[in-house]
Amino acid sequence: MEPTHKAVALIAVWSLGVWSAGSAQAQVAPTPYRPHLPKTEKPSDRPPDLLNQAIRLVEGRRSISAKVWQRAELFGKQLEGSGIYLEQRSEEGLQLRLELKFPLDGEPCVLLQVCNGRYLWRYEKFGAVAKLERIDTWRVLQALEERGPFSDEASLPPWPGWGGIPRLLRALQRNFDFSPPQAAELPGGFPTLRLEGQWKSDRLAALYPGSPVAAGQGRAGDREALPPQAPHDVLVYLGRDDLFPYRIEFRSSSQSNSHSDQTGRDPIRAVMELREVVFNVPIAREQFHYDPGTLEYTEQTDRFLESLGVAR
Repeated sequence: MEPTHKAVALIAVWSLGVWSAGSAQAQVAPTPYRPHLPKTEKPSDRPPDLLNQAIRLVEGRRSISAKVWQRAELFGKQLEGSGIYLEQRSEEGLQLRLELKFPLDGEPCVLLQVCNGRYLWRYEKFGAVAKLERIDTWRVLQALEERGPFSDEASLPPWPGWGGIPRLLRALQRNFDFSPPQAAELPGGFPTLRLEGQWKSDRLAALYPGSPVAAGQGRAGDREALPPQAPHDVLVYLGRDDLFPYRIEFRSSSQSNSHSDQTGRDPIRAVMELREVVFNVPIAREQFHYDPGTLEYTEQTDRFLESLGVAR
């Protein structure tokens, strides 16, 4: 597999992992409880406050399980995958399982990330080539505590197992300026609040230091100067009653992208949907256990700490 094709696969699903439809399912109840905003609290009209409400609700749920669908068009390649996302708060800490299976150039590909509260595993398999990495989250937390509070969670390196959906929302909040929410419906008439986000100029330049959008390059903060594979805008669809992020769209003004809609907005570069979402139903602990067997793995804890600027 060409390196560019592999990069397409990784970028397409980096925000959130998914599980293949044929994998074991989480244990769910027929009529799950769905937490809503308290009757005395209304969704805020101010985007930062609304996102804070959404983050608080997500973090207040004991568990989340959902089917996931993703599609992306990058570097002229189109990818599509579906699966599930599992998240559970337990005595061991935040547990996560994210998995995706999809075809790429006729080869079976797998992306898996599992965290049992202690170890975070990341497994990639492209055709016959497999790679496995591990990070010790306890060591990281201890190092951060010794150094002092690390408040900027959104800037942690891209290990989706670190923080799950709340971290995803915080990263969007940090990188984009959102306009006031608008009422919108997903297919089937599901009511949502839609937030449209534009890049913050300082974050745009910081994330793409080698491109013309960086400071000193002449077009700092200009989204039109972004690399062709980079999204220009983001749309977040929060459930009207529970503020859960059911759909996230990354859009680009690139004329090569064929997945445009009829609203006059930029065409979709990548989209992720969380479907059949279930809250607060216990998930079997086995879902968060990973056994590498005879597969060799690379220990990434030191590298992770170095990326944070923390002494080992």
